[in-house]
Amino acid sequence: MVTRRRFRLGLLAAAIATVAPGPTGPRLAQACSVALGPQSLPRYPWFAEPGFPSNGVFVSSLDWRDEAGQPLVLVEDAAASALWGAPVRRPATALAPGSVWFPTSDCPDRGACAHRLVIGSTDTTPPTAAGLADVTTFLVTEPTEPGGCSVSCGDYDTLVLRVSGSDDTTPPDHLGILAYVGQDEREVAARTTPDLVVGYDAGPPERTRESTIILGGSLARDRDGGPLRAKGRFCFAVALMDWAGNVGARSAITCLDTTDEDDPTVAPVDTHGCDCGGAGGGGSGWMALGLLGLVRRRRRRR
Repeated sequence: MVTRRRFRLGLLAAAIATVAPGPTGPRLAQACSVALGPQSLPRYPWFAEPGFPSNGVFVSSLDWRDEAGQPLVLVEDAAASALWGAPVRRPATALAPGSVWFPTSDCPDRGACAHRLVIGSTDTTPPTAAGLADVTTFLVTEPTEPGGCSVSCGDYDTLVLRVSGSDDTTPPDHLGILAYVGQDEREVAARTTPDLVVGYDAGPPERTRESTIILGGSLARDRDGGPLRAKGRFCFAVALMDWAGNVGARSAITCLDTTDEDDPTVAPVDTHGCDCGGAGGGGSGWMALGLLGLVRRRRRRR
């Protein structure tokens, strides 16, 4: 029995960043069309956060004001932005512990605003060592050809990482995942900077410690050669990063081949067919809203 998988849209509201290499984030054009890249970025606090580190960094277009209406002045870090493929901003002056900041787009009435950042102390403690508990390559066994239905949509293979670890201030599902990638174990061990930065998938509790990477089209096992998207065998390790940019110890190194159906990580799945053109799959209603990602979700058989 195989597990059937579908695409769904996931809104990536905001993220934190550190100076680390990473390709440009995903872009949406037409229905069922996707440019490959990090499918989820690390998530930013959205509701009330009681202890955002005073040295935390921002990857968000949101404007923030304090209780008196004074704006939070953020300055872009050009080097980090170029490496991340997203605007990375840092406070122009140190944030005072205990100060409260509100996103102006969501909270014109700050007195009644549930969304807020309460600034805590400076965070210099890194997350715990990352554990790569599970790596699964989902290969579509009978891919749908693009253009086979009312919209142009083929199937995509995906790589799902289940990464464990924790931090003293950043919630577990908001930690960033840094991937260090190489052709073999020795090359991975020699990497001093990460090759890819992703976040955990949004979803129910049982899904919040997984990160899904779209590998490429299933029809020809397309891979563009980017980090985690190479043809043939490659190896990688991951580490966790908190809201202040502190990076923990790396996981053990894992090696795999996402184009080999006999690879131990591979789980075959059937096609999603032309579901993306139907009532539940998005179809022509998809919109390019910036920082939108495609996240493949599982639907287990009863």
